[in-house]
Amino acid sequence: MTAAERLELEEAPRVAAWLRQGGLPHPTSLREPEAGAPERSSRRRGARIGRRILVGHGAIEGRGAFPRRFWSLFRAFEPHIGCAHASLPDGRDAHTVAVVPWHPEITAARLLSGVASAADQNGRGAPAFLAALAAADGPPGPAVHLALAYGLASVPDEDRRAAVGALARLVARGRLDGALLGRELAELVALGALKVPLLTESLRAAAALPRAGPGLWPVLAGALPGLLASTRPQAHAALLAIAADSARDPGAHGELPEVTALAQRPGSSQLLIQARRLRDTLAAHPATGQSWTPPHSTVVE
Repeated sequence: MTAAERLELEEAPRVAAWLRQGGLPHPTSLREPEAGAPERSSRRRGARIGRRILVGHGAIEGRGAFPRRFWSLFRAFEPHIGCAHASLPDGRDAHTVAVVPWHPEITAARLLSGVASAADQNGRGAPAFLAALAAADGPPGPAVHLALAYGLASVPDEDRRAAVGALARLVARGRLDGALLGRELAELVALGALKVPLLTESLRAAAALPRAGPGLWPVLAGALPGLLASTRPQAHAALLAIAADSARDPGAHGELPEVTALAQRPGSSQLLIQARRLRDTLAAHPATGQSWTPPHSTVVE
C-alpha cells in the first residue's frame, strides 16, 4: 500500500484506497488430483495420467473495478484446462508473480503444470518462478507448497537448486508449512510423480543450509509415515539418515510409529540402522534447549 501511494500515476490514489479496503480477496483453493489410475511412463504419451495433483480456485469477486483485459484473472480456474496467459517465454515466469504479489496461490495454481512437468516429463518445466513465489508478500497455500514439492524433485539440477533456495526463503520468513509439504511429497512419490533419489538430494542440500535446516524436520516428519507405508522402505535409507540428523532440532521429539516399527525389525542394513538412530534421537531429544546445528548425513545413495 505504501508503494502504491508513492506511485506517480493518476491511478495511484485509487489503488492505495482499494488496498486499504482489503484489495483483491483470496479465492478458495481447490486441490484436484489428476483423474484416472496412475499410468506407467511411455514415449507415446507425454503426460503421465493420474500422477499429478494440481490446484484450482473459485471465482474472485470485484472484477468490475478493473479494465476488461484483467477480467480473466477473476474467473474460476480449472487446473486441468490450464491458463495459456500465465506462462511467459524464456524463463520469465517469475514476472507473473509480480502481477498479484499478495496472492502467490493464484500464480502458483496457474504455473503448477509447468513445474510438475520438470519433475515427471524429463525436466521441460523450468520453474524459475519458485524464488519469486517464496518472496511474495501473500500467504502460501496448497498451490505454493505443491509447486515446491515438484521443484524439489525436478530433473534439471538448476531447478532443484531453485526449489531448495525457495524452501530456505520460506523457512526464514516463517511461511513454510512443513507438515503440509511433507504430506504432499509423500503422496506425489506414491503416485509416481517424484523420483526419490532426486528428492533426497534436494532435502540433503536443504539440511545443510542454516536458513533451511531448522524448518526441515517438520517436512520429514510429515513425509516419512506416508513414504514408509506406500513405497518400498528400502528406498528411504538416505532420507531416514537425513531425518535422524534433523531430529536433533530442539523442536523434534515424540515418536513416528512407522519408524518405530521399522526400527524393531531384525537386521543390520543401513535402512534399519538409520531407523533406529532416528527412533532413539526422537525418544531422547528434549523439547527445548540446544540450538540447531547443520546436520551431516552419514548415508550416500
